Amino acid sequence: MSRTLLDVQLAHLLYPLLIEVAESQGILTYTQLIEQARLRYPDDRRVANLIPVRMGRILWVIYNFAQERDLPRLTLVIVSKKYLVPGSAMEH
Repeated sequence: MSRTLLDVQLAHLLYPLLIEVAESQGILTYTQLIEQARLRYPDDRRVANLIPVRMGRILWVIYNFAQERDLPRLTLVIVSKKYLVPGSAMEH
């Protein structure tokens, strides 16, 4: 999957949130992650414009980052609202 500069910038902002969720042994839906990001970065237009359908691209950047460095797969703490499981791309 190709990534844009915006994908990388947003992944950089969201990565600490995923660490916090994992440390608390929680899970969030895509929408809840966006809500948390908006609370953390209230003045960031990139975050303000996030929509759930874009989250897969951003989480994929984080997934690749972690995989390349043999880090924990933090993207697994983000789940679909309907099924409460990670997106299919994150299960690899």
